[in-house]
This record gives sequence, structure tokens and C-alpha cells, in this order.
Amino acid sequence: ENDIVLMVFLDGVQLYRHKDLDCWMYVWIIINLAPDQHYKKIHICPGGFIPGPNKLKNLFLFLCIGMHHITALQKEGLKIWD
Repeated sequence: ENDIVLMVFLDGVQLYRHKDLDCWMYVWIIINLAPDQHYKKIHICPGGFIPGPNKLKNLFLFLCIGMHHITALQKEGLKIWD
């Protein structure tokens, strides 16, 4: 009833025209919304930035902190009120 399904989306970004990938970004997308609402800006939560310019060797090291926060919310819950 109150469970949320999240998807992580990760992509490299070229910040300058004449350079290779400079950094990587990841966002959390709330999946259990209506399909026409998944990718609305209000439902996409920033996850973090991973510095470049080299390819990622161990993605888990960077996603570990975000996953830790998600796990804590899963265990403890998040009380929201008006």
C-alpha cells in the first residue's frame, strides 16, 4: 500500500565541447506512479554526481551512500504530514 518502487538511472555527461565525459549523474525515478507521470520533473529525485573524466571502474562505491539512505528509509520509514 505505501511501498515505493524506485529505479536508478545513470548517465555520463560532457560538460565541455572538446572533452570526453566529464562526470556521471544518477537520479532515482519513482516507478509505481502512472506511466505518464514517471518522468515528470517533480517525481525524479537527484541521486548524485560522480566525478570524471575516466570511465567508472567500481560503480558500487559511488552508489553505496545513496543505497544506504534508501535502505535506512526502507527500515525506518519516513513520516510525512501536512
